[in-house]
Amino acid sequence: MKINASSKPLTSAFALIGMMLVLAVGVLVIGAGVIHLRGIKGVGNDVNDRMNLRALSVGVQMDVANAVRFPTTEQGLKALLVEPATGPKTRSWRPQIKSANILIGHWGNDVQYRYPGSNGVEFSVFSLGEDGAMMACVTTAKTIFNLKTNQRFQLT
Repeated sequence: MKINASSKPLTSAFALIGMMLVLAVGVLVIGAGVIHLRGIKGVGNDVNDRMNLRALSVGVQMDVANAVRFPTTEQGLKALLVEPATGPKTRSWRPQIKSANILIGHWGNDVQYRYPGSNGVEFSVFSLGEDGAMMACVTTAKTIFNLKTNQRFQLT
């Protein structure tokens, strides 16, 4: 009988250690998953900014089609929302975007516009990333450059 009585606490101790190991592994897996998924918000913001840049680029091209000229760098992208007070007036001006929200990137920085654009392109629409460095630049409605990785994306 003494053997049976002493083996019961030993079995309970091993069961407790086993449960603690399973719990510890579970916590490690969940913690690793949370750390891994933490960067997904940043990726989502980058993708959303790229799509907004594309939409603004198309807006600039539509404005050029209506006004027969590019907005100046000083007029900026606000010329797509509100008729510019400076520069030549056009009879056919109309807004190309519905909300000023698209003019602010997801990192809280204003979307920038340059005419003429850099590297010999007609115009550039670009966004500043979370660190304040230039993140992406749209030079046509179908090309996006990721300036952090020097990648070019062709959009269809």
